[in-house]
Amino acid sequence: MVGAHNRGGSYHRPMLEFMSNLEVMEATADIAMEAGELGAEVRGRGAAAGTLNLILATTAKRHGAILLTRDKALANVPGLDVENY
Repeated sequence: MVGAHNRGGSYHRPMLEFMSNLEVMEATADIAMEAGELGAEVRGRGAAAGTLNLILATTAKRHGAILLTRDKALANVPGLDVENY
């Protein structure tokens, strides 16, 4: 959304249309706790991931969804289907 916002009008509408088709998944306290565990696992492999990305990754993993991310630290998380862009 940041890129679409910075580019302005003609980019904004397609992004909003794309976003309207996405399913919103709830991030619960259990997911937050599991995200902390995932963060420790990722750090143990010598990488690091931000808190929000860890919560998104854990939410996707729990729901069997694909995580679309640029965060290379999440590329090899067992049970997480990741697509990089």
